[in-house]
Amino acid sequence: MKSRISILFAFGIFLSACQTTPPLPTATLPASEPATAIPDPTNTPEPSATPITYPDVLDQTFTNIQVIYKDDFEYRIQGEVPKGWVTRDNNALLRKNKDSNFKIDPRTDTIGDIFYFTEESITPGKGVFLTFQYTGANNNFTWGLDNINAQGEFFQFNTDGYYSFAMQMLSTSLSAHVIEGPYLKDDNFNGDLKLIEGTWYNFVIAFDKNDNYIIKIWAPDSPENQLSYTRNWPNSPKEYYFISWIGAERSLWMDDFTIFSFDELAQ
Repeated sequence: MKSRISILFAFGIFLSACQTTPPLPTATLPASEPATAIPDPTNTPEPSATPITYPDVLDQTFTNIQVIYKDDFEYRIQGEVPKGWVTRDNNALLRKNKDSNFKIDPRTDTIGDIFYFTEESITPGKGVFLTFQYTGANNNFTWGLDNINAQGEFFQFNTDGYYSFAMQMLSTSLSAHVIEGPYLKDDNFNGDLKLIEGTWYNFVIAFDKNDNYIIKIWAPDSPENQLSYTRNWPNSPKEYYFISWIGAERSLWMDDFTIFSFDELAQ
């Protein structure tokens, strides 16, 4: 009997082993959405820098001009003093106006004053261009260069070490105004342009690495009509500020103030 039961028990184990274990249920995954194509980035061209313009006369006078600094005196705030300009009269002379130019108007209780630009000194191979007009026929005014020392300070006027190179309008007479220490020399310009008050003119002053100094003045609408003055000044200083003197009975307006570098005089 035990043998039979043993046989039946073994047979049952055999049947159980032969049954296939049912597979585990498979999770149904949701259908994936089609991938959205990412467009290639579009290269947006950067806006071109606005070119800095200057008159053709400069290209005719200097080679390889590069603009270093320019101020067109854009008007923003009433009474604003243009950046970089200094005067001995606590900036009383210097104001931008609504015509987006720079007015220099000395007080009537003075004999006049100087104003000058300190943001960039003028060294060999550099020059200054600007447009200007004036009113008044008494006293004088100048546009020019006065030399400075290593600390950025002017030399004492009319002493050894003091140099100045400028144009001067004395009453109605125009001259090239050159000072070396206590020695002063006024020269005539070449050309027959007559300056008239209330009229805009172009002006440039510069000196090269060979001590050649130049001033030019011309009417913007007739550049062939110009005044010029050149001077070779051996052993002259190598650093200046652009400067102006204005008498109390004058007024000046300036625009398009530009400092540039160049390789050499083209003429």
